[in-house]
Amino acid sequence: MSEIIEDIVRPVEDDEYVHPLKKEDIEGVTIPVASKPGVEYDGGEAVAELTSYPSTDPQPDWNETLKEMGYDPEYYEILEPIKASMWDTQSKDGTVQRMYSYKVGVRTKTGVADVDYEELVDQIKKHKKHKPAMIESDGTLLVLVADTQIGKPDGDGTTGIVQRFCEAVDSVEARIRELRLIGRGVNKVCVAFMGDLIENCEGSYQSQAFSVEWNRRQQVRIVRRLARNLIVRVATLVDEVDVIAVPGNHGENKSGHRVFTSPGDNDDVAVIESVADILSFNREAYGHVRFIIPEDEIYVVHDLSGKRVCFSHGHISGSGSSPQLRQKDWWKNQIFGDTPAGQADYLFTAHYHHFSINEHNASRIHFQCPSLESESTWWVNLKGEKSPPGILTVLITEDGHQDIQVV
Repeated sequence: MSEIIEDIVRPVEDDEYVHPLKKEDIEGVTIPVASKPGVEYDGGEAVAELTSYPSTDPQPDWNETLKEMGYDPEYYEILEPIKASMWDTQSKDGTVQRMYSYKVGVRTKTGVADVDYEELVDQIKKHKKHKPAMIESDGTLLVLVADTQIGKPDGDGTTGIVQRFCEAVDSVEARIRELRLIGRGVNKVCVAFMGDLIENCEGSYQSQAFSVEWNRRQQVRIVRRLARNLIVRVATLVDEVDVIAVPGNHGENKSGHRVFTSPGDNDDVAVIESVADILSFNREAYGHVRFIIPEDEIYVVHDLSGKRVCFSHGHISGSGSSPQLRQKDWWKNQIFGDTPAGQADYLFTAHYHHFSINEHNASRIHFQCPSLESESTWWVNLKGEKSPPGILTVLITEDGHQDIQVV
């Protein structure tokens, strides 16, 4: 219970007030049960109900009433409406007199604080401008490629997606140099391919085979070359590169909208695996590039600059009324099951084609990655919404995350 509440509901001590009626005046006076003096507090808002002591004055001085009940009028005030009770009573000498009692709310005065206003003003006036210290940190720059869905015709189609991807790679290079200029020690990059890299040709929706712009082999070829170029260009700028890939729903091997092989039989991880094989033939140039690719798992947990980070496409999730709540429910179950995902400090997901951050507490933070498509025609027809496309970048250090930018 806060000090304010405690002060409102504390019992009144006899020596803290002097009642305006003399002791002999109220001796023998019968007080109705409903008008018994006291203070009630129901545990809700910081408002107490005060029942005054009986008085012969029909127009009481409310400041005196507050003092009688132990409240300083400088800090407390009467809250309307005021309920009045009156009754006639006979004293010992036979005199009949009319008595009054009141029920009112009592609360702290608005704006009253236990601070010295003048002192605060003086402190503001005396403040001298200072140069903030530069935040120098060594960390890992995360580059998250999500939902490229090469072959999808919506919006500006594959041509627009490829153009944005190539421009984003230029921006990633510039971002690394920019962060170093402001004191960030970017000595490592982690490129995470978050699934749904190709649109595929069947299995996701009825018109898929009719609407896709490229066949599956062509889709995979485009992704392979885009991924290779991103990794190669980043590898020339830093000492370490980690490459992560997780499976998405569009990369699944399906027949009749059903997966008929294992979870690991997925083009989203297979295409990055082929890039790993290509680069492995030149260890002199790319020996500092490491690939972390799951076999049959839907997520990867990896240590980055002292933080445990979980990467998952997000199509397999828990229950909830929003993408963020569904991912929270899935993560909560992983925590309860004591899985590697449940031990992670960060969760990065894709699938929902928009950017968001949810801090569940200081040690559980969920990033939702944007996609590279200009729009989903189905979603525009359904909701009328489009999300800005791009590649999410964020610096992970031992202190947490910083320098978030979508390029």
